[in-house]
Amino acid sequence: MFSHSIAGARRRVALTLARALALSTALSFAAHASAAADAAPACATDAQTLTLQKTLDGPALQAEFDAAPLRGRRVWIAAIGRDGRATPLRVSLTLAFDRTPDGRSVLFNQAANLFVAPHADGYVMLSAWVEPGAHRINVRATPSADTDMSDVTLRLQCSDEPVPEGAASTQQPLLDEALKLYFANVAHAPSDPARLRALAQSRATGAEVPDDVMWALRDMLYAAGDAHSYLVLRSSRGAFFDMLAPTPPRVELRDDGVALVALSQVAFDNDPAAENAYARDLHAAIARVEARHPRGWIVDLREDGGGSMWPMLAGLSPLVGGPKVGAFVSREVVDPWLVADGQAGTGSVPVQATVGPHEPLAIASPVAVLIGPDTASSGESTAIAFEQRPHTRFFGKPTLGLYNSGVSQYSLSDGTMFGIVHVLNADRTGRVREGALVPDAVIADGTDAVAAAAAWVISESSRSAPAPAAPSKD
Repeated sequence: MFSHSIAGARRRVALTLARALALSTALSFAAHASAAADAAPACATDAQTLTLQKTLDGPALQAEFDAAPLRGRRVWIAAIGRDGRATPLRVSLTLAFDRTPDGRSVLFNQAANLFVAPHADGYVMLSAWVEPGAHRINVRATPSADTDMSDVTLRLQCSDEPVPEGAASTQQPLLDEALKLYFANVAHAPSDPARLRALAQSRATGAEVPDDVMWALRDMLYAAGDAHSYLVLRSSRGAFFDMLAPTPPRVELRDDGVALVALSQVAFDNDPAAENAYARDLHAAIARVEARHPRGWIVDLREDGGGSMWPMLAGLSPLVGGPKVGAFVSREVVDPWLVADGQAGTGSVPVQATVGPHEPLAIASPVAVLIGPDTASSGESTAIAFEQRPHTRFFGKPTLGLYNSGVSQYSLSDGTMFGIVHVLNADRTGRVREGALVPDAVIADGTDAVAAAAAWVISESSRSAPAPAAPSKD
């Protein structure tokens, strides 16, 4: 992940949080749709209270609203979550319209995250224009962890009058800005950009605030099959990075003489000093353990969900080797990933992260890399950097695969962060690595992946160890 910004005056008009928090939030895992005194008549007649039901694949909550009286109008659904836990919570919210009464055909599907800080409230406003063929509006909420959450509350409001499809609104300049940015920078040039632009224009019908445009863009991304580009509203930016806050890496020497380094996601909000500090601490921890002469290393990326690859690669640089360990491939250029001891970057920006002054360190001993379905985005990029390294083998399960690409962060004029898949990842040989990374050794459920990796490291270190010197004859 790497960042860009676009200059422009910051502007934002939002439905106020106070308006949404006026709702009743007393129910556990419940959704309410209740009419406000100032709601449009169509919303008032649709007022109802719904109890969300769990589904078989997890603690998901689902609510339904009758779309018939709302056709042609823009609707807003306020979602408020409360979390009694001491850690942040992310709730995935999906908004879908059924085209047929039996629900077999989905008109469109949007998703966004509700970020809830510890012991606090979280808020997000879902927004959509209801097409004439819609029968039901479905809202599904899925917490990121299998745990109880105090409250989830939904409330629907709608525009006073129906709006003709595709009609330009006061938010048209923002929509045009975002579309121009996306189509100029996305790694895969869409085969039918006119269709996607028309879809976004349709979904932005009746847009009154910037958030409405963001929902239209999310639906366009869904239709384009772009799972990695994302939009984060200015009001959610802090919570977004709180969710991605890194935990310190774990670096230790096991009893069997194999060293282990385990990483989780690493993301900072445009804070190079914090990225460099993370890289410095990781590099120093590896140096301390390497001084004890381990037989080899295990790099555990199974919980590395992404963020920024650069502090990870700078910290891991003694193990990764280099100088070229991969590349970004865009529509215009191939930009190599360059790693030297203590720093990481690209051909165009050689130093993206650095550990600063340090004792030189290079580790040539065997490395086992652990990956799995939670290895994603920059976690996958970090894994790719180890491909083709001598005496290296991958263990575990295939990675997530949906986010195996590079995202550039742009700031829209209203303050929204627009992450756009700008580049694809390639390995040291230049081979583009789209989709899931598959390990050399797939570890079955119930098998200790760390133990399997350690056994290989020990075996490989024995084979790769230099032959003993011949005895002296004098």
